[in-house]
Amino acid sequence: MKIALIDGNNLAYKAYSRFSESKTGLLKTSVGVPTTVIFSLLRMLNVLVERTKFDKCIICWDVSGSHYRKALYPEYKAHRKTKDMKEYYDELDSARNYLKQLGFVQAICKGVEADDVIGFLSEHLSKQKHKIVIISDDKDFYQLCKHRVKIYRPIVDN
Repeated sequence: MKIALIDGNNLAYKAYSRFSESKTGLLKTSVGVPTTVIFSLLRMLNVLVERTKFDKCIICWDVSGSHYRKALYPEYKAHRKTKDMKEYYDELDSARNYLKQLGFVQAICKGVEADDVIGFLSEHLSKQKHKIVIISDDKDFYQLCKHRVKIYRPIVDN
């Protein structure tokens, strides 16, 4: 079986950033409800389903931040710019609910980053002889590549 492990936060954030920096800006309904994450994530997943031809898909998410990496290395993610992301996170909750309604399997482990969930699942599922495709542009996943584990780095377009 070919299983896609999708870094949901990675894809959603890349799409959101692309729209926020584009000429059109963030998307909203006619009554002002933000839809950038929902629209772009569903659009990307549709393209990925067509291009990768996997049998099963698991979208992995970060929630409530991981603290153990920061404890090990205080400079972890210190280079990242902080900006007001309330709208993004509120919309991310809605996007996860839409995906649930559409039947997508989602993996969330409170306090554990999606990277670690993907690492665990790729190891576990590849030992069961499944072919794994990790979908993310996070280069850290290259360390997981082996016989049954491949990386697909999608290009996020507007």
